[in-house]
Order: sequence, then C-alpha cells, then structure tokens
Amino acid sequence: MGETVELSSGKTSYEFCRKNSTGVVVFVHGLSIPMWAWDKQFDFFAGEFSVLRYDMYGKGGSQKGYSRYDRELYIRQLSELIDSTVGREQIFLVGHSFGGAVSAAFTLKYPEKVKKLILVNPFVSLSLKYRILGKSLQIPVFGKFIFDNYIMKIIEKRAESFFQLTGCESERYKKLFSQDMEGLKANLYSLLSGDALKSYAGIYEKLSKLDVEVFLIYGGKDTEVSSEQVRRLTSKIQGLKITIMEGSGHAPTIEETDRFNRVLMEYLKN
Repeated sequence: MGETVELSSGKTSYEFCRKNSTGVVVFVHGLSIPMWAWDKQFDFFAGEFSVLRYDMYGKGGSQKGYSRYDRELYIRQLSELIDSTVGREQIFLVGHSFGGAVSAAFTLKYPEKVKKLILVNPFVSLSLKYRILGKSLQIPVFGKFIFDNYIMKIIEKRAESFFQLTGCESERYKKLFSQDMEGLKANLYSLLSGDALKSYAGIYEKLSKLDVEVFLIYGGKDTEVSSEQVRRLTSKIQGLKITIMEGSGHAPTIEETDRFNRVLMEYLKN
C-alpha cells in the first residue's frame, strides 16, 4: 500500500517494502509517468530486496503547485525520503530517463548513500528542437499556445505508446495518466523553463571520480536518448558496465520486462 510523508518541501507519495535482505533498491521514475511506471519491477524485486519507489514532486500523489521545479528540489526530495525510510543503509539506485539524470545528480552529491547506480536510458540533454521550444515558452500567449497544442500532444502520444505495450492493463494506465494531467502540465511547463532539463553530460562525467559502480541498461531502438549520447557516456564514465537491449526502445522496463528484470536482478545479486 502507498504511503505519504511530509518532507521539507512538501508531501511525497511512496511505496516501501522492507525485507530482511542484503540491499535496498530505490526506483526513480522518468519525466511524465509517476511511480506506477515501475509496476513491472516493484513486486519482482521485492521478492529479494527491500524496495522503494515514489512520485517526484509535481507527479502522482506528491506535492504539486511549485512555481519552480529544479534539480535541487528533486535531489533534496530523494535524499530526505531515503533518510526517512531506508535510513543509513547504502542503496542500489535505479533511475529511468529523467529519473536517471536525477539519480546521477543525487549520487554526485551524496555518493556515500549509493552502493550502485543503475541508469536506464538516462536523459542527457534536450534536443535542439526542444531547447528552442523551451525558449518559446517565455513569449506571452504564444508560449502557452505552443505548450498546450504541440508539446503536450507529443507527451500524450509518447505516453500512449507506452500504455499500448501493457496489453490488458492499458486502459487502467490511461485513466491514471489522465487523472494526473493538470498537475503534469504545470510541472512540465516549469521544467522546460528552468534548469532541471539542462544538460547532465558534465554530471555523468564526474561520476568517474566517485567510488560508486555505474551500470547502464539501454534500449537499442531508443529515439529519445540517442546511441551517440550513449557512446559519449561510455567514453566519459570510466569503468561503466553496459547492457544493450536490442529489442527495446526508450522503455525496456515494459518493452522487454522479463529480460530487463533478469539482467538487473543478476547485476544486483552479483
């Protein structure tokens, strides 16, 4: 069952399964879909580990309505949530897409809290098209029109493509996504206007200086995080381990669920 905790910047919705195990896995979701993005992983990994997942601020059941969503807000949220649930035990931190970028920034700031960092198709930087669109949001009236009629349509279509992969569960996920739409719109509008979606390339590069093992799982058909961006990551993060899932795009967690779970489980147990 999901719970909530009041952190310094507001309410956070989370689910934590505590086991007498040898590790804690913390799942961090991506840009537009909250913690139920990890439905295919939570129970599976809870059979072997303590498992924590949560909604970032502005998503799902967590606090909404901030005037500015920035990197520091998300890093602080994750740190305080871990302190209030996991405690001092080191974690296996698993971040997908934008959640991968947040996880990398968190690890850079709090390396003592992370035993292993797992990046799943991690966000690196916005494409030129989205950087231009982000700047257009600063134009009164026109920016709001572009956001509502172009950017959000892309986000909705992207989410729809993910839901279709879940088969009989797709209608339930569509309903959950629809219920979160108003909060999501305000959240994304702020993200595109602030520093949360600026390049994380420098952050990834600095991970090499830490005593934290980094593992990258990448869907080889991804059109959002390019193979060129991944190639640069592998060249900048010394000692990086990588598994390419050739049959997946941006979401190997649901496109190749069984294989993804096996790959991650084997890595964590070793």
